[in-house]
Amino acid sequence: MSKELEQLFEKFEIKVENKESSKSLYSILIVDDDPSLRRGLKAFFSGSYNVVVVDSGIKALEVLEKNVESIYCIILDIKMNGLDGFATYRHLKKIDPEIPIIFYSAFQAEHNLKDILNNFKPFGYLDKGDKTEYLFKMVSDAVNKRKEVINKNKKIFNLEKRLSNEAREIKRLRSSLDKRKQFQEIIGNSQGINFALDMCRRASNSDIPVLLRGETGTGKELLARSIHLNSERRNRPFCVQNCAAIPDGLLFSELFGHEKGAFTGAVSSHKGVFEQSNFGTIFLDEIGDMSISMQTSLLRVLQEMEIKPLGSNKTIKVNVRIISATNKNLEKLVEQGKFREDLYYRINIFPITLPPLRERKEDIPILIRYFIKKYREINPRVHNISKRAIQILLSHNFPGNIRELRNIIMRAMALVDNSNTIEPEHLIFGNSPNFGILDDKNVITVERRATLKKTVEELERQLIVEACKLCNGNKSQVAETLGLSRVGLNKKLTRYNIFC
Repeated sequence: MSKELEQLFEKFEIKVENKESSKSLYSILIVDDDPSLRRGLKAFFSGSYNVVVVDSGIKALEVLEKNVESIYCIILDIKMNGLDGFATYRHLKKIDPEIPIIFYSAFQAEHNLKDILNNFKPFGYLDKGDKTEYLFKMVSDAVNKRKEVINKNKKIFNLEKRLSNEAREIKRLRSSLDKRKQFQEIIGNSQGINFALDMCRRASNSDIPVLLRGETGTGKELLARSIHLNSERRNRPFCVQNCAAIPDGLLFSELFGHEKGAFTGAVSSHKGVFEQSNFGTIFLDEIGDMSISMQTSLLRVLQEMEIKPLGSNKTIKVNVRIISATNKNLEKLVEQGKFREDLYYRINIFPITLPPLRERKEDIPILIRYFIKKYREINPRVHNISKRAIQILLSHNFPGNIRELRNIIMRAMALVDNSNTIEPEHLIFGNSPNFGILDDKNVITVERRATLKKTVEELERQLIVEACKLCNGNKSQVAETLGLSRVGLNKKLTRYNIFC
C-alpha cells in the first residue's frame, strides 16, 4: 500500500475514535481486492456502521442477494480481478435497482468521469486520494437516502397491504350484503319463515338437492331462485320447469331436448332445460304431478348426469343442481305407487317446508306494506292501510297464501280513489266464482259479470248498509266506521237511496 494510503488510514483511525458513540445497525458493503484498503475502510466505518467487506464482485453479488434488505450502501472499487467494478455495478443493480453505490477508485485519471456518471448514474464517485470527510459524508448521505427509500417502500407496502385488507373486507361485506339482498324478497319475521330462511342459507352453500314443500302460493319458486342466487352457481343459468299437467312427450322435450324431425312438428332442434342450465340450477316445480314414466327418465338423468335428447343417439354430460318443489304429500304418493321411492330419496336429501300464511299471521302487516311499496305504480297515491283493513285481513284464512294476499293488495290499490289509504271497502277477495269483500262477520258478494264501476258501487252500497246495521242507524258511528265525514256519508246515502 502506498504512503498516501497509509497516511489516509491514519486519518481513518482518528475518525473511528470520534464516532464510537454513534453506533448504528445500518450495514454497508465494501468491495475491494486490496486487503490493506479493506482493513482500513472497515476500521474507519465500523464505529458508525455494521461493515461487511469482500474482495471480489462475485462475493459482493452473493452478499447483496442474501442481505438485500439490510445493506444500505455499497463502496465499490472499479479495477478488480475477475468482475471489474462496472460489471459488478450492473449485476448489483439487477438485484436491487435502488441500492446506492459509490465508485471508489485509485485510477481516476484513467476514467472519463462524465461518461461514468451518465452511463451508470452511481450515487457518487470518489478518488481514493480525496479527503476522507468526503467519503464519510457521501456514505452518510447514501445511507440516509436509502432509509428514505426503505421507509417510503414500507409505507407503500403497508398502504398496499391495508388496501388489500380493505378490499377483502369490502368483498366480504358486499358478499354478505348480496346474500341479504338475494333473500330480501322473502318477507317476514315469524319463527317459521326465519327457520326456512336459515335452512335455505345453509342449502345455498353446497350443491345438495333441495326439496321445497308447501302449499300453493307460499313462495317456493321465489325461494328456489334465492337459493340459486346465493350459491356458487349464481352467475350461471336458473331454469324453471313446471311438471304439472304436461304430456310426457312435451315434458321430455322440455327437460331433455329433441333433434330436428324427432316427431311431427319438430322443425328444428331444441335444447332442453338440462342443457340450457348446464353448470346452473334447475327448479322442477310441482314434481309430484310427474308421471311414473317421466320419473323413470328423470331418475336416470339424475343418477348419470347425462341426457339423450329425443331423436338423438348421443348422450350429453350435464352439471346441474336440482331444486324440486311440491304441494303434494310425496310419502303418501310413494305408498300409493304414484311416485318412485328411489326418486323420492334422490330429491328429498335437503327438505325445506314453507309455512302457510295462516300459520304466520304476524307477517301479514309486514307483507302488506311490502306489497304497497312494491306495486306503487298501480296507484302512486297509496302508501298506507287502515287498522280496520289490517284487522279484516288478519281474520282471513288465506287459502291462496301469499299470492292471494298480494293480489288483494294490488286490487285494493287500484280501487283507492281519492285517498292515500287502503280501507275495508277496497278489500276484494277473488277465491270463488264471485268477487267478494270480507268483513269480520261475513262475505259480501258481487256478480262477477258486472263492470268494475258497478262492482265498486255495489260493494260501497252494501258496505254502507252493513255499517248502518252494525251501528244501529247511528250516522256518526257509521261515518267513523267507514272513514267518512257526516256530509260525505249523507251524500252517499242519498246517492244509493239508503235509509239509515
